[in-house]
Amino acid sequence: QATDADIFGAFLAQMGKAWDASDYRMCSFKHVFFDDLSTEAADGTLAPPTAQELQAKRAAAFAASDEALWSRADAHNPDPSRFCPVQLTGFQALHERHAAQQQTAARVASALHSSCDDLRALEDEREVSVALRLRHCQSRQLQLSHRIVALAAAVESSRLARAEPRGGGEAPLSKDEVAWVDRLRGVASAVRQPGQGAARLHALASS
Repeated sequence: QATDADIFGAFLAQMGKAWDASDYRMCSFKHVFFDDLSTEAADGTLAPPTAQELQAKRAAAFAASDEALWSRADAHNPDPSRFCPVQLTGFQALHERHAAQQQTAARVASALHSSCDDLRALEDEREVSVALRLRHCQSRQLQLSHRIVALAAAVESSRLARAEPRGGGEAPLSKDEVAWVDRLRGVASAVRQPGQGAARLHALASS
């Protein structure tokens, strides 16, 4: 007949088994997580593992797990083509996984901060470039406006000289010359109002 000492010894042995992390079947502190076996492809997207890699990982994980617990977790696998159930046994294993996740989170946060800095630099560079181009276009538009106004004044003066000849004045404008004067006035109007006469300027440049 078992004595109290025997019962207490068996109880201590059972307690030891319940907290023995090396016994992945009897240890009470165990839980199944899912490892993502995806790898980064050349285009930056996540590619699932090959069938051979996935099968080898699943076989190794199953061999080091409580079969019933592992099978229940595998039945709820959110993506069997990417995820593999992995049992963690004991506090140390959980601590190590938590530390690894913290390191991964830190790397992701660092990459995000670096990407944000690159985007800000690109945005600043683009704003400066656009501002310089806008300033150049405004200066160019002003120069063209002055040139066209001067040319329009010269054409108008010539037209008046031909319309009212005095002593050796020039002959009146021909139909082609009158048409050119009208087109020039249209260009001058377009330059004074940028954006409204773009089609006319393109048409004039291509003629």
